[in-house]
Amino acid sequence: MRPGRSARLLRAAAALYVALVAAGVLAGALTGAPPDATVPLYFATLPGSLLVTVFVLFPAGALAGPGDPGAAHPFGLLVPLVGGAVLNVLLVWAVLALARKAAASRRTGR
Repeated sequence: MRPGRSARLLRAAAALYVALVAAGVLAGALTGAPPDATVPLYFATLPGSLLVTVFVLFPAGALAGPGDPGAAHPFGLLVPLVGGAVLNVLLVWAVLALARKAAASRRTGR
C-alpha cells in the first residue's frame, strides 16, 4: 500500500468515526430516545468526551452562573460526544506523529 493511500484511508476512517458519532447523537435526539441509549456513544468517545466535559462544559456552566442549567450547553449531548470524538482523533494523530518522529530520530541516531 502506498504511503499516500494509507494516510487518505486514515483520514477517511477518522471522518467516518466522527460522522457516525454525530449521526448517533442526532438520531437519539430526534427519536426521543431515553438517556440510557447514549451510553454506548459515551464509551465509544472516551477519553475525549470526558475531557470535553471537564475542561469545556463545566467551566462554561460555571461562567453562566446560577439559573437555567441548559443555558451553558444548549446543544445537549452533541457537544460532549462529537467534541470528544474529534478530540480522540486529534489525540491519536498526536501519538502517531510522536511515534514517527521518535522512529525517525532513532534511525538518524545510529
